[in-house]
Amino acid sequence: MLLSRDERVSGTLDIAGRVRQRIQFQERKRQENIESVVNQAAEQLVDKTVADHEPDHDWTARFFNHVQDVSSKEMQVLWARVLSGEVERLGSTSVRTLEILRNLDQTTAGLFRRLCSACVYLSLSEHIVLDGRVPSLGGRPAANSLSAHGLDFRVLNRLNEHGLIISDYESWCDFRAPIAFAINDPPVGAPFVFQGKHWILAPQESREPGQTYRLTGVALSTSGLELARIVELESMEAFTQELKAYFLKDKLQMLELPWPPASPEA
Repeated sequence: MLLSRDERVSGTLDIAGRVRQRIQFQERKRQENIESVVNQAAEQLVDKTVADHEPDHDWTARFFNHVQDVSSKEMQVLWARVLSGEVERLGSTSVRTLEILRNLDQTTAGLFRRLCSACVYLSLSEHIVLDGRVPSLGGRPAANSLSAHGLDFRVLNRLNEHGLIISDYESWCDFRAPIAFAINDPPVGAPFVFQGKHWILAPQESREPGQTYRLTGVALSTSGLELARIVELESMEAFTQELKAYFLKDKLQMLELPWPPASPEA
């Protein structure tokens, strides 16, 4: 059946109208997404001192281009933390890491949270993290030794594919710095961070000064380290007990340190 000219024109106008409505709806939703993330970031910065610096325009353009299509409330929280962190300290999250976060679905974000909750970190300062990894506890992560803690081989592969961990699941770092070299009160040494707390390893017998101590495990990538700062940790009680037992096998006791440390005048 052939349509008349008027009918064809009417149909075309109807389609054009629906397209306009769809575009308007999409733009309203995008604006709502941006405002939600910005408002959350502003709330996080209320009691913080913010440096007066000009933001990187390329970074800002990419950030808002990505965040406009983030509707998940859980993912918006992560993006808001990235924005507030960048406002606090310019360059805290790289453009590459923005791309990784952009492609991070909610399920993978949950798995990454699990991994970060089991990580130990070595750092020079609050903003300079040298290494972050999940200790293998004497097993082989590639052979599912961490599966009891929700980090089996398939999970690790998924996190690796997203650029959050390195591909060698049994790499190692020199972990001698947190081993106390003077057992005072508190012990003297460079603490490591685990579960948001500061710890030191107290040797139960004499050790040779400067002796290398290898800690093997699943290491975070550079982008993984950047995103780990914004992850809210979950309790890992079973893993914590296994980690303490693992160190004890090497005659090293995990001791939690008060933080920030008390001043000498206190």
